[in-house]
Amino acid sequence: MVYDLLPIHRPDWFPKAIATAFPSWLTAISSISDGLVAISQAVADDLCEMLDGPATSDRRMLDIGFFHLGADMESVQPSMGLPEDATLVLDELRAHRTFLMVGTVEPRKGHEQALTALDELWSAGEEVNLVIVGRAGWGVDELASSLKTHRQYGTHLFWFDDASDEFLDLIYDASSALLVPSLGEGFGLPLIEAAKKNLPIIARD
Repeated sequence: MVYDLLPIHRPDWFPKAIATAFPSWLTAISSISDGLVAISQAVADDLCEMLDGPATSDRRMLDIGFFHLGADMESVQPSMGLPEDATLVLDELRAHRTFLMVGTVEPRKGHEQALTALDELWSAGEEVNLVIVGRAGWGVDELASSLKTHRQYGTHLFWFDDASDEFLDLIYDASSALLVPSLGEGFGLPLIEAAKKNLPIIARD
């Protein structure tokens, strides 16, 4: 199963170990597998294009297909639990326009650009919120520090790095729009989660 080919297209977005190992991994699975399954049509097309290139022209014929990731929270057992200040936070999110970002905090996700944009709104006196739900990934130590020491942190800027499914669901309900400035995705599950809730989406093309 292939989630994306981003470590090949943009190795600078990933730790050196991943960027170095990924091409060899793709070559290996292509040489021993009967088929590869991607998590979106886009990744499947990407796989076909890459594996049909001159460097792999002697590969065996592979079946390449795709399926969509699940976003049916009603059919699984979600993680439960709310922070002590959940009610206060959710009230604050409902009180103002709230932009929500969901996913691991990593360089390609566009958090820095989003924070810069919100800084302009806050400087202009706009009462808007930015909520980030996701664990810190790699290469974001400086960004993590900027978030947690920001003058709006805990007021109009919130970062939940260990939110349960229960809490995330409530945050979706309290938000005005999902913000997805990511520079690259294999599928983009938060897009589907937001769409299921009829939440407006602002996404990079």
